[in-house]
Amino acid sequence: MSRSKPRTAPPRRAGPMVALLALMSIALPRWSAGEQIGDAAAIPHVGEQAREAYHSDFLQSDPHRAFAIAPGGVWSWVSGMSTTETAVAGALEACQKHSEAKCVIYATDDRVVFDEKNLANVVGAI
Repeated sequence: MSRSKPRTAPPRRAGPMVALLALMSIALPRWSAGEQIGDAAAIPHVGEQAREAYHSDFLQSDPHRAFAIAPGGVWSWVSGMSTTETAVAGALEACQKHSEAKCVIYATDDRVVFDEKNLANVVGAI
């Protein structure tokens, strides 16, 4: 039986667009839990690099996994953890190290858990 080591993607930070993002938040479409897990284009607040990593790395990674995001383009993910809860904690911790705004979980294992309430919490945390 092979056992994979937990993987952590390096958090990424976009340019200084947090204030602009806050101003634009009213015009942003609303995302809700239930988005298709494979739809990287639906991930809010992140750039193309995050969407590519989500599609090619995160979705191919071992369970238990979690993908975290924050305003300004910060994102991180972990996989191969012992539980989903451990993956959530790891992704949030890695994301938060690089963001002044609150990080939230976008997806865990095989489902999108980010919803409209989380969007308001994230934008309110700027």
